[in-house]
Amino acid sequence: MPETKSSNLDTILGRVVVEMGLTTAEEVRDCLELQRQINADDEEAARPLADLMVECGLITKRQLDRVRPLAEEEGHGQQIPGYRVKKKLGAGAMATVYMARQLSLDRIVAIKVLPRKHTNNPQFVERFYAEGKAAAKLNHPNIVQAIDVGQAGEYHYFVMEYVEGHTVGDDIGRLERYEEPDALSIVIQVAEALRHAHGQGFIHRDVKPKNI
Repeated sequence: MPETKSSNLDTILGRVVVEMGLTTAEEVRDCLELQRQINADDEEAARPLADLMVECGLITKRQLDRVRPLAEEEGHGQQIPGYRVKKKLGAGAMATVYMARQLSLDRIVAIKVLPRKHTNNPQFVERFYAEGKAAAKLNHPNIVQAIDVGQAGEYHYFVMEYVEGHTVGDDIGRLERYEEPDALSIVIQVAEALRHAHGQGFIHRDVKPKNI
C-alpha cells in the first residue's frame, strides 16, 4: 500500500520525538505496531501516532504540542519534487533549512524553504528568489553553490550545495577564541569570497560568525 500523507507525518513525528530524547526508537516502534494492529482490525478506528504516544505515556500532551509543528514543517519539505528530505538542519527568521537527497543525481543537498507565514508576503518572496538568483551567479570555492530555486505548491524553496561541518559561530561558542593563524586563515577566505561577490555586483549585508 502506498504511503499516505498521514503515515508519512507519523514517520517524521516518531523520528523527531526520538531525536529530541523524549522517548526511545524501540518505544516508538512498539507504538507503530499497535497503530497497525488497530488499523488492521478496523480502518474506521484508525488512530494517529501522536494520540497513541500520548495515551501510552511516551510523551505528554504539552510535549506533543511543541513537537507537532516541527514534524509538520519538516513534512512540508518532503513535498518538493525530485528531493527526499532526510532531516532538519536549522531555522531562522527567513527560512528553514533541511538536508535532502537529490534523487536524479543521488547526492546530498541543502534546501531552504520559506516559512508559510511569509508565502503571502510579496516582499519576502521576492527577497527569497533574489538570494537564489544572486547565488547562482557566483562561482567560488569559498561560496556555497546554488543548484535550484522554485515553487512546489504553496512552498518556495532554494536548493544549494550541502557543506558538512560547523560554523565559526559554533567554534566561538565552544572555543571562545581562535589561535591567530586559524583566525587569519578564516578572515582571508571570507575576504576572498566577498571580493568575488563584489566583483559580480553583489554586497553581502549579513556577514557574521554563524553564516561562515
